[in-house]
Amino acid sequence: MEAFIADYPALHEGWFPPGDDQPMAPVTIGDALQLVYPCSPTWPDIADSARGMHTYLGTSYAFPELPGGVVPPHPLVVWWAVLFALSMLAPYEPDRWTKHTSVASSPEAVPVENLLNSAMSTVPQALLQAFTQLLDQHATQ
Repeated sequence: MEAFIADYPALHEGWFPPGDDQPMAPVTIGDALQLVYPCSPTWPDIADSARGMHTYLGTSYAFPELPGGVVPPHPLVVWWAVLFALSMLAPYEPDRWTKHTSVASSPEAVPVENLLNSAMSTVPQALLQAFTQLLDQHATQ
């Protein structure tokens, strides 16, 4: 477990329960493994300040550190990078775009379609949440 969480800086910030006396509940959701730990009463304060911890669509997540010790990017930055890369394929590499989006010939077609469909609802929600958090932070200063 220690090797697994080594790349997750938020899990080193003191909220991670010590010892084996704390229950851990692994939950499988699709291809993801969610580890549910008991939280301390100060969880919201710690989660807001933990390096690599982001509240994303109403749930707090710990994201892995990037190579070289770079702080994990916000989920909106990841969405931007993925959508930007895909948007460059369609106009500048139309043959590759067609190849990757043809359901008949590409195993990537359905995942790309699912990603784009998900982006249409997820990105606006994530933007609203990020702007709301910024406004809340500004109002409390």
